Amino acid sequence: MDEAIDSKRQIRFEYNKYGADKKLHKTRVHYASPYQLILHNQRYYLMARNELWKNMAYYRLDRIKNMTITDKRLAPIREIEGYENGIDYNELSTALPYMYTDKPELVEFIADEAVIDQVIDWFGKGIRIEKADEGKVKVTVRVSPMAMEHWALQYLDYVEVTKPDKIRERIKESLEKGVGKYK
Repeated sequence: MDEAIDSKRQIRFEYNKYGADKKLHKTRVHYASPYQLILHNQRYYLMARNELWKNMAYYRLDRIKNMTITDKRLAPIREIEGYENGIDYNELSTALPYMYTDKPELVEFIADEAVIDQVIDWFGKGIRIEKADEGKVKVTVRVSPMAMEHWALQYLDYVEVTKPDKIRERIKESLEKGVGKYK
């Protein structure tokens, strides 16, 4: 991988997902412009532009198989929407807590003061925190909507997303589906 990044060449690889047999199975062949390796939540990811979709993607390194370096030059990172100024490492570590690739947006939520430590661990110190009701704070973060939904469900007992409505609705739908499974 380092050789491809250093030589500024695109790569071709099979990307795999686990099946019920606990083995990796090939899903499809990908072509990508690799930029760097990232350690996130104790897993390594390849940060690369998917050449089919022309967007930034994060591939789990342990799921990449049969990688080859092509003769094609990689696409400059500044050509990718949202990366015109290069990589914003702060945003990368705080706006994408689960490495989803949707575009980060502003999200507000109410949280118990007891979980401020976890909120800062996940979203960094660049967030806005305001006093709310007794024992509560209002937090504003710039984050991937898909990641926020996942995170809010993880902290369900301590957090309520208040804006935007579309994330609230997706969380509500997830909760209703979950309740249906436990009837």
